Amino acid sequence: MQKFFVFLSVILLLCLLAALPAIGQAAGAEAMLYDLARALDAKDISRLRELIDAQSMVYIATIVNAPDYPKKDPLESLPGTTSMDTMRRTEERLFDRLSSGMEQNACRHAGRPGCPWVPETIAATAVLIAESGDITIYGVDNRRGIRTWLLLKREAGSWRAWAIADSDKEARLIASPEFQETLARVRRELPARIEASARARAEREKARAEEYKQRMDAIEQRNRAEKAVKEALACRILRMSVEEREPRSQIAAPAFEVLLLTLEVHNANSFTVLPKTWALTFSRQDGTQVKAITLDHQRDGDNAPLTAGERKTLTLTTRRFDEKYIAGWNKGEYSAKAELLNFDRQ
Repeated sequence: MQKFFVFLSVILLLCLLAALPAIGQAAGAEAMLYDLARALDAKDISRLRELIDAQSMVYIATIVNAPDYPKKDPLESLPGTTSMDTMRRTEERLFDRLSSGMEQNACRHAGRPGCPWVPETIAATAVLIAESGDITIYGVDNRRGIRTWLLLKREAGSWRAWAIADSDKEARLIASPEFQETLARVRRELPARIEASARARAEREKARAEEYKQRMDAIEQRNRAEKAVKEALACRILRMSVEEREPRSQIAAPAFEVLLLTLEVHNANSFTVLPKTWALTFSRQDGTQVKAITLDHQRDGDNAPLTAGERKTLTLTTRRFDEKYIAGWNKGEYSAKAELLNFDRQ
């Protein structure tokens, strides 16, 4: 019987020794949580920087939120959607808000997971969810009972807040060895990938800008050429009048008034021009424009092109024109100018 008790004591001692690392791990993590709660309450930014691995948090959140993760490799989707400057600013913004107390206050009343920085709940109500090697997962509830999963990691013998998860499933994914491999690869390769993506984007933007410039230059060149053609096709208003016409349709319809504009046109270009659309503008003597119309109906027989050097009289028409502008022009109250808008070069 005495041998049996000795044997049982040895077994219990061995079990206790085997459990000591886990007990020590949990005790170390819990001590870190109390330390973190005190630093949050005191807004001790220096201590918070020691206890919170914000860089890892930002990398992990970036991976978890990457498009189509985990189906798609984050190194394929992240370079075009984030930047190292943005990630660094996210780190600093967290510490800025913690140092002012804004983040602690927001987390106390947050209506969704992802905000564990509540001093009183981290210290008093954090629940140990799981342990995996050097990673420990705690559940932290805020005043509204909303839970956030806070992952602690031990590095060089010290525990730090290392990641935040919105669910138990996400927390366990982050703690998995596969995710650790992905995280290490992303931290190693992402900066270079982002830089390469930025260079490629800059080259594409430069090519688009050059293409746009060439297109605008071509339009400007064409506009200058058209302007030169129009300026070389001088026209002078000979007379204007309004007459009433009957509709051509056999269906009963009221008569309508048309403007008859007679121009003397001289094509001073070295090529043939077929006028298509004209503009007629009335202005007061001070230069204020009072009426502008487009005329694209030429009288039968006036649709022939103007050869180089040809001088010709054209009569243009347009429907339903107010006769007061012609009366004002005849009295000298308005000035009138006719110019070519569109043409075909032949």
